[in-house]
Amino acid sequence: MLVLAALIPCTWLTLRYSDLPQFGKYQDDGLLVISGKALQETGGYRITSFPGRPFQTKYQPLYPALLAAVWSADHRFPENLKLFAALAWATFAAFLGLSFAVFRCFGFSLAEAAGMLLLLALNPWLLYWGLLPISDLPVSVLVLATFWILRRHPHEPRWWIAGACVIAAACLTKSIGILLVPALWAGAWRGREWKRCLVMTAPAVAAFAGWTAWAKWHRAPLEHPLLWYYTDYVAAHLKNGGLHAIPQIVSHNIASFLEVAGNSTLYHLADSMPGRFLSVIILAAAISGSRRLMRKSGAVEYAVFSLLLVGLLLVWNFSPNVRLLAPVLPMFAMGLCAEAEHAASLVRSSRQSRKRADRVAARLCVGAALAGCAYAVAANANYLVHGIPQLLEQDRSAAARDREAFAWCKRELPAASVVLANNDTSFYLHSGLRSLRPVPNSVAFYREDTAAALENFTHFDQLADVFGVTHIVLTPEDFPDFSPEQREWIRGALLANPRHKQIHAANGATILAIERGYPPVDAGAPASGALAAGATRLNQAPGQ
Repeated sequence: MLVLAALIPCTWLTLRYSDLPQFGKYQDDGLLVISGKALQETGGYRITSFPGRPFQTKYQPLYPALLAAVWSADHRFPENLKLFAALAWATFAAFLGLSFAVFRCFGFSLAEAAGMLLLLALNPWLLYWGLLPISDLPVSVLVLATFWILRRHPHEPRWWIAGACVIAAACLTKSIGILLVPALWAGAWRGREWKRCLVMTAPAVAAFAGWTAWAKWHRAPLEHPLLWYYTDYVAAHLKNGGLHAIPQIVSHNIASFLEVAGNSTLYHLADSMPGRFLSVIILAAAISGSRRLMRKSGAVEYAVFSLLLVGLLLVWNFSPNVRLLAPVLPMFAMGLCAEAEHAASLVRSSRQSRKRADRVAARLCVGAALAGCAYAVAANANYLVHGIPQLLEQDRSAAARDREAFAWCKRELPAASVVLANNDTSFYLHSGLRSLRPVPNSVAFYREDTAAALENFTHFDQLADVFGVTHIVLTPEDFPDFSPEQREWIRGALLANPRHKQIHAANGATILAIERGYPPVDAGAPASGALAAGATRLNQAPGQ
């Protein structure tokens, strides 16, 4: 019943926005659906929207296979978005259910588990991402299932086999699934459970190795940064200078971790200086509580997995937002709860003190904690009811305008067209025309390298020639990773290019045709003192 009650916010948002107005905005959901569509219609695992239809070597195939099953139930797009929304809802329900089960398996009381469940269920940004068909929540479900099996059935060989299947599935859902293997071996080293660990991890290693080999053999050979982004996470990181930029990446990503810690308790906590200070305290409390929980339970696997994931995201060239940290949010909640238990014991001691000042201080601490929790619950609930719908209504208006432009392209453009569009996946699914997004070099944002960040636009003619781009779709929401001044410059440069001829304009959308035979345009790009902020905006929900 508690889980069903916790599902009320997600259910309300899913029913109200079953058309997924934000679909394709962050691209991953669209690419996953396109990969599933390709599996269902052709049997090949390819990015059919991208010029040349390269193999899909960036995302593991298990979740796209599930999306392929959904696509087979209804081939009509965007009508079938309701089915994808239902799948996302079911995934979020499984996430909350398994989180609650894990809380109980780690020895928390019913009231404590209910409180931690409320923390997850009222996290606006977790819900925002939970509405979309992306692989972060599915892999989180598999991670939680693994640790539930370890805690609930540690000595039953048949459950070891079930755990092996779950871990292998996690490895074939998202790359971070492989982090379960060293986490389990860390637990085996402590408890000397070598046989169980071998049974549970060997299939996962084989599955991950098989996928890695297949991806390497089928990866597109073209050496271009945009293709690296679409087909190879590691190449996009390394070949764009990610190793040299690690000091800048780490410094910015630490700040993002603090934002996630604060905004996961109160949706806008990290937006102010006092709030950032409280975010530091919250993160420190979660870490300290996790250590207490490990000592108390003797289980280190979930904590080790969380540490490995945090370490990986710390050096990765994308901001570690709530979506990417979803698998460790239950651990974060348990750490906070364990530390709160410790703080409560200290308060009880103070309340029993003979000193009046200690008793008064204890009452003040209890009152402040209760007031803070009540305010956080009320503020998060209010933002879920008003703030998130406001963002989604804006997305719905933009999507309606975009659909008109996409429909015009479907009617008027040749079938062999290759179109540059910011929402390239949605454009392809609506029009059937090949498309690509001019994704910027995210490492350049961390390094505050304006030239590298804007290279796709300062050398746009070369990019268009490499991928055979024939048309451009421009909308007011395009290029959100850049500052307003840079967005305006990009739009102006594309419109002023002598090779680009405007062929249609309506409701804020502009469509350009690219003509051949003109020399490349050499135009200076504006610098921005806040370019590194773009690293935080990449793949982020509004407000994070």
